[in-house]
Amino acid sequence: MTQEKPSPEQHSSEQELDAQKFHFGRRHFLAIGAGAATGLAFSAPAFAKGARGCQGKQLQTTTLPTFQQPPVAPLGTAENPTELAIDYISEAVSFSSETRQEVTMRYYSYGEQGPFERTSNHLLRPGPTFKFKARNPNKNTLNLKLKNNLPPNEGTNYPSAPPHPSTGSPGVADRPKDFNTTNLHFHGFHVSPLSRTLAGQPGSALDSPVSLSSDDIFAAVHPKGEMGSTGEHLYQVVVPKFHAPGTHWYHPHQHGSTALQLADGMVGALIIEEQGDAVIDVDRDLVMIAQEVITEDAIVKPDPDLPPVPGDQMIYNCSPASYKFTINGYLNPILKMQPGELHRWRFINATATTRGFIQLELRKVEDDGKTQTLQDLNVIALDGISFYGRAPEVKQVLVLNPANRADLLIQLNEPGTYQLWKKVWRAGRGNLGEFGIIVSTLMREGPQQQQILATITVEGDRVTSPKNIPDTIPGDFPEYLQPITDDQLLHYEVRYKEENGNDAIQSLIYERPFVFGFYKETRTQNCNFYMQRPKDEEDKDGKQFNKDIKSGKLNPGQANPNPRLLQINGVSFTPKSGSNYISYLPAYKVIGAYELDEKKPYNPGRFTAGAYRNETVQLVKLNTCEEWIIFNYSNVAHPFHIHMAPFQVVEVYDPNYDENNPVKYDPATSPWHDTYPIPPFKYIPDLNKLDYPDNNFKGVEGFIYGYLKIRLRFTDFWGKYVFHCHLLNHEDQGMMQTIYVMNDDGGTGYNPFTQVKTSTGVVPKVTIGDLGALPANYYPPTHFEPYNHPNIPAESYPNAYFEPLRWYGKQEGFPVYSQLGKESFPPQVEITSDGKIVGIVNPDPIIRF
Repeated sequence: MTQEKPSPEQHSSEQELDAQKFHFGRRHFLAIGAGAATGLAFSAPAFAKGARGCQGKQLQTTTLPTFQQPPVAPLGTAENPTELAIDYISEAVSFSSETRQEVTMRYYSYGEQGPFERTSNHLLRPGPTFKFKARNPNKNTLNLKLKNNLPPNEGTNYPSAPPHPSTGSPGVADRPKDFNTTNLHFHGFHVSPLSRTLAGQPGSALDSPVSLSSDDIFAAVHPKGEMGSTGEHLYQVVVPKFHAPGTHWYHPHQHGSTALQLADGMVGALIIEEQGDAVIDVDRDLVMIAQEVITEDAIVKPDPDLPPVPGDQMIYNCSPASYKFTINGYLNPILKMQPGELHRWRFINATATTRGFIQLELRKVEDDGKTQTLQDLNVIALDGISFYGRAPEVKQVLVLNPANRADLLIQLNEPGTYQLWKKVWRAGRGNLGEFGIIVSTLMREGPQQQQILATITVEGDRVTSPKNIPDTIPGDFPEYLQPITDDQLLHYEVRYKEENGNDAIQSLIYERPFVFGFYKETRTQNCNFYMQRPKDEEDKDGKQFNKDIKSGKLNPGQANPNPRLLQINGVSFTPKSGSNYISYLPAYKVIGAYELDEKKPYNPGRFTAGAYRNETVQLVKLNTCEEWIIFNYSNVAHPFHIHMAPFQVVEVYDPNYDENNPVKYDPATSPWHDTYPIPPFKYIPDLNKLDYPDNNFKGVEGFIYGYLKIRLRFTDFWGKYVFHCHLLNHEDQGMMQTIYVMNDDGGTGYNPFTQVKTSTGVVPKVTIGDLGALPANYYPPTHFEPYNHPNIPAESYPNAYFEPLRWYGKQEGFPVYSQLGKESFPPQVEITSDGKIVGIVNPDPIIRF
């Protein structure tokens, strides 16, 4: 397919970065002046682990001769794949009746790296870097053997027994689990999500056993001997020749253990290099992988009443943790530059929690040792997508979310000491309000956590022939990154009578609705994996908590009986329909369990076996474009991420900054991303203050919801993949759904393991219900409110038969809002256990938050 050169206005990242300031508050982007910044006071080295299976010892310090880069690994061949192993560190843990070795860290091991020895300033070790050239047939395919050397997951008689301290809660759909099962996701790649089945056909590991995978996150690599596993799995990732160059990354994506394995350091860089005229000449091209340190302690006690557990499991707890970050595994490494030297820094925010909402700054330490001056960050790409045809965006403060990447050109002309700083981006949290929910420490206002990520010393003679930062970024957008205009989007038709009695048809853009949110229990929301005593004025010193333990209602060390379940459209992730799930029921849904006591801070729910759950999936047709509107029913920004399909941001609404004015982008120039935050809600103590027509909510508390509107192009590759919150502790606990891109009637979707030269690119408009399109009842309703067209009766509009939904908006010029405890959710597609698509069903009408 012929490529057309985009206009210089095609990708306006400056508009996007300015909008991020606008959405989340301009005060968070004020430049720090002289003497305003200080570093973190780091604690003394912790006593932690030694090599695998050894006893703990005090962490030593690693001396770095140079700024460390992860090793670059070969791409391998089908006959001789590169081997990437997962090894581990263990620690002796003493329980009441025994002492046993527990896995406390998992890490990638490549080539001759050997066992990882953790030190006081070398706390993590990312995996090797893989470099590609899309148009070079010898450098565009990764052949990898993933080898799982972890011990088997511990079985339990769940839910009557506690989860095993090492490996979580096997079998439970919504809880962290199977910590020693793994796989791979190639984040940012536009490649096939499928595998090769044992019959030699393309398919998903969600549906059948497979022998070779592309970017199939449903392929589970169990430890050797577990469930008949060999402990190994082959990957072959074919980067299409039309793929755009960029900085991406890989990490595990086994649902239930993704966040924990990232916290242990299991990440690595993927670089698709520029070729030909698109190459930017630099002196050094450096990978900078930022990772969060959950704790330096190998073993922790979540609460005095709980048994000890491995420290990495604190990634699932809301309790305060370390704010330290490492760069390529090291605390504050030193990078040396010559004056005038030009660097490209490929910064990868490889974090998994709210600590990954950061502001990045480069500062020069002046001669007095106190004054610091902000330096320019020349941004040339975000999320691995370059600003082709535009000048680099010059920023002094850059906001990044978990999973974002930023390519920066850095040229420092004056000798001296410079520091790369990160600050916590507090604007990622909304206005929670005080409505009976216990506010955790992380949700309270406090000083911004700051840290020096790296120190740069500029010294020596100035380079004789300094390279120039280009005026415009060279290169062209491939077809799959061309703008998505209105005439390409999925539409639906409404039929009505004109005033003169003639039949008429209006074609409208279909908006697929989503809601990201939490599960609401009777009074207390708790986001800890292991039970902690409630901190509430009605239960001082945890007396009621201990009474419940003694009465048998709670067990110390049991998986939290009031877990925070994270959901999309009111339901937690369910990979397949069936009746064999162990699921959580809140206290008020446990019929006859015991009488609820509204004065108690805890009314524990129950985990029940044999529960039926419907598959959580969105059906999409290949070679279509869609517009999605994604609401946030919670107090924290959720970084929306979808595999394989980058998206354009066309509208963002943050009620915490401006209740009345969403930021809108021209689709012809709006930015591309693969991860972007959905702004949090704003708590309103009296909804009557909103200037709504027919507002009868006087004295009623509720929320105004933030939202993100995006456009996606589903071309080239068919199959099953996922979208989710990239706060991966949220994803592991349910905030994910499957998307099934169904091959078109002509079977034009590319199969895995086949090299292709051209992208399908721009596609024509498809109308729901047309010949060859999916029928209307495969889709959720398009709007959240009765349509206000004066000549179109409500019954002729696609969501008219979803009357049970209660949406209090979305009228033009007004935000979406709802009364507390009466939120509504888009329905789901019902799919039977044998894969038959039934149609649309409403979600279970239970109270959620």
